[in-house]
Amino acid sequence: MQLLYLYIQDHHTLSSQNLNFGGPLRFFYDQQQSTLTVSENPQHVEGFFQTSVPAPADALINNVSAIIGQNGTGKTSVLNFIKEELSGGISGLRTPILLATRHVDGQVILFRCSDISLTGGNYQNFGVELSTLSLEEQNGYASRGYQDEENQPFLTETSFISFSNVFDGRSNNIGSGLRDISTDYLLSSERYYETSMRIQHREEGSELETFRFNETERQIDFINFFKLKEIIPFKLPDKLTVSSKRQYTYRNYLNHSKEKGALEHNGLKPIAERIVNCLEEIKISEDGFRVWMIDFFYVQSLLNFLQEMDLHVRDPLANIRFELQQTDFSAYDLKSINSFLITQLEQLSNKQEDIRTLYEMAVALQDMHRYIEMHATGEEVQMLKEGRSFELEINNDQFEKFYSYYKKTFKHRPYLSFDWRSISSGEKAFLNIYARLFSLSDRQNRFNDRRLAQNVVILIDEGDLYLHPEWQRRFVFLLCEFLTKCYTSQNGETRSIQVIFTSNSPIPVSDLPNGNIIFLQKLNGKTLAKNSLEDKKQTFGANIHTLLSDGFFLSHGLMGEFAKQKINSIIEMLQGSREEVMKNRTMIEKNISLIGEPLIRTKLVQMFTEKLQMNMMDVDERLRKLESEIDQLKAQQNKG
Repeated sequence: MQLLYLYIQDHHTLSSQNLNFGGPLRFFYDQQQSTLTVSENPQHVEGFFQTSVPAPADALINNVSAIIGQNGTGKTSVLNFIKEELSGGISGLRTPILLATRHVDGQVILFRCSDISLTGGNYQNFGVELSTLSLEEQNGYASRGYQDEENQPFLTETSFISFSNVFDGRSNNIGSGLRDISTDYLLSSERYYETSMRIQHREEGSELETFRFNETERQIDFINFFKLKEIIPFKLPDKLTVSSKRQYTYRNYLNHSKEKGALEHNGLKPIAERIVNCLEEIKISEDGFRVWMIDFFYVQSLLNFLQEMDLHVRDPLANIRFELQQTDFSAYDLKSINSFLITQLEQLSNKQEDIRTLYEMAVALQDMHRYIEMHATGEEVQMLKEGRSFELEINNDQFEKFYSYYKKTFKHRPYLSFDWRSISSGEKAFLNIYARLFSLSDRQNRFNDRRLAQNVVILIDEGDLYLHPEWQRRFVFLLCEFLTKCYTSQNGETRSIQVIFTSNSPIPVSDLPNGNIIFLQKLNGKTLAKNSLEDKKQTFGANIHTLLSDGFFLSHGLMGEFAKQKINSIIEMLQGSREEVMKNRTMIEKNISLIGEPLIRTKLVQMFTEKLQMNMMDVDERLRKLESEIDQLKAQQNKG
């Protein structure tokens, strides 16, 4: 499914606007005449955005379109309207619209809200099927918004994804078909999820820390599992710092009300006590620091696993009948405790299938720590004495093994924190786009609670923000390359993807045909949608400098305002008195030499030279007068 066209009747600054996103047809609704005019899009090329010959499992990019405009013109408002009104949810569609969609079989369906009058037009000549959306009412007021003929929300077969790297504290209305991976939403939702699931205590950390932990984990998942490295235009860091999310000790673990109550109720407190005591018994020394660090992380992972057991089995774990009553754990080391849990869970899983997952997690925990013990002395692992953390080399197979073990040791409660030692804000911004999108792929389960539908519409708000111009230039190409491999087709059905993004820059525009771009301008406080640049210039393959020079992007020229004002002041000075120019001669010369535009610099040099020549002419004239006066005085003296 592909969004072809959207007419919004009355929604803040977007009232009565025709928005064409590209495709084989173009639409225009005349509100005064109540007619819909349809025409062929001469720029449409089927399969235009496939960057390479697709493999059988690849998804298909059916369209990429952009919404361009100055700040305040409503670019983000268009995306917000789509994700809030078209993605479903409790209230459904509440604003009257016309919406044209194209389906996999080529059928174009026009959804019309019942209170938008449509009495004429040529849409039937193009085989457009009309579907009316009626406003369902109860007790005289709208209760659920517009529904189709079968009283069902429309576009239910489509998943919408919303991405934005901007943080502005905006609240989000989430529809049932929307996956929101914007910074605003993740900051609030991830903290709420982790505290409600007791992954974190409310007094631990902050929203920002939770978000940072999860963001880095998403980036690592993407780098570790997605093998199309060509889409990353920079060298990834060599090392990653690993630390524990929680610094568990006897006092803050066993005495915490929730943990203490759960452990006592489930009969696991003797194991927890012994795990913590194991750490207390290890003394730190120069020779033993590495051993202490290994055991420290073993303790954190085992204590976290006890909480995973509580979260995994909603019925009291005491009913599973752990055989702890006769067991003396005083001589158990960490490995023995891990082995004991494996044995107990394996026996229980034979009776209760849902315990099998816990058994497999306990085995993975044992495998991970065997790996750490084996490789902690190697060059790929560097223990850091300044804190309870260590460094891992990530550009090798060893890290992939370590990380795959770690991912198997938890389901709800990630307990390690990862951080890059050296990565710029621009590089992080680039990784965020791909890592967050990848977190929704079918291969992920940590951040993805439900699979995407076969039709996916991706809304990207200023995705090129923070990116260097060279990365902006490659933005559309790399995004298309990535999405075809990321959201692979499922069950033999080809997944169809549409991308709609906003930008303040002309750079991504050069990758899109003119008909795939919506230009927004402000006129008398209202947003006006235009379908082309001035004079209908072509955008695809256009020179970026030429696009930038268009009055739509820069109505006051290509020069910075400070430079413009400085040059104007020099011109005014050169047009003034000769005395003023001579007084400021050195300053004028230096300012002219700084100007990079050769035509402007040459003209100012000419004006300055002419002013100097005029001044020299005045000096010569005065010399001639003085010489004449001297000759007259000499003549008078000779006569006397």
